[in-house]
Amino acid sequence: MMRLTIAKRLYLLVGLFCIGLMSLATILNVRSADNLEQQKAAELSSLVDAAVNIAQAKYDAAKSGSMSEEEAKVAAAEAIRAMRYRGKEYFWINDMDSVMIMHAAKPSLQGKDLSGLKDPNGFAIFPAFIKTVKADGAGFVGYMWPKAGSDVAVDKLSYVKGFAPWGWVIGTGVYMDDMQALLWNNTKTALLGGAFVLLLVFALAWVTLKSILNPMGALKQAMLRLANNESIDHVPAEGRADELGEMAEAVRTFRDMNEERKRLNEQQRADQAAQARRHEEMEALIAGFRTSASQELQVVSEQMQRLESTAGALADLSQSTSH
Repeated sequence: MMRLTIAKRLYLLVGLFCIGLMSLATILNVRSADNLEQQKAAELSSLVDAAVNIAQAKYDAAKSGSMSEEEAKVAAAEAIRAMRYRGKEYFWINDMDSVMIMHAAKPSLQGKDLSGLKDPNGFAIFPAFIKTVKADGAGFVGYMWPKAGSDVAVDKLSYVKGFAPWGWVIGTGVYMDDMQALLWNNTKTALLGGAFVLLLVFALAWVTLKSILNPMGALKQAMLRLANNESIDHVPAEGRADELGEMAEAVRTFRDMNEERKRLNEQQRADQAAQARRHEEMEALIAGFRTSASQELQVVSEQMQRLESTAGALADLSQSTSH
């Protein structure tokens, strides 16, 4: 079984947090892309509705007799031609026979039958607009069309809506590369924000882990030295107001107890050495006393022998005197 140290577990926790943060950023970016597409779709729908309302207003004016129907059509087409958004986006109007009535970006197309116009993929563009309007009254159509001032066709998504009284199809669209550029800008912003957050998290995690792991390692070494009966002058992490501080307090207690035990052992050894010295001195005194006593006893014994000899001599002399 693989052994996971506390350091590895903490680093693993930080790694999982970072993976979760990146996953969340990815999900949010995908949702942002979906929201952007929905926003663009709603925007196109709203813009075309505004253009249709202009046509409806001019149609109502013609009905009221304030202008002729032809004047109303011209006024409506010119008003819609003047409508611009984002500086370069435009509208166009074609009829139900694919004849261009008004094109704000390419006036040269006006009056032409575009039923046979196809994009580079062979897609018949204006019949598709008419088909969508006839089927649903309005809708989105994707195709390829060159930008204003360019002959290169790029992907475009347009929203078209029919104006039944005049048989018009009014539409506008957004180029997909513009939307992709906007989406990429949002993605870059999200990536930069995520990278900043990750760097901040890594920095905080590194500082936090160092503030935990370094004192823990120092405490471990201190405890190993105490276990080997070695002295330590300083207890790491002492004075911290957290669990490491509590551990340091326990290590300090062990150190003090170890020092006291060593002091008591040294005192005991000193007492034992002093007692041994006193024992040796007593043995020496006793041995000296025995030697002195033995010598004195020998002298007394010799004196007793002399006295006995003298007494014997005196007894013999006494007997001789008696005789």
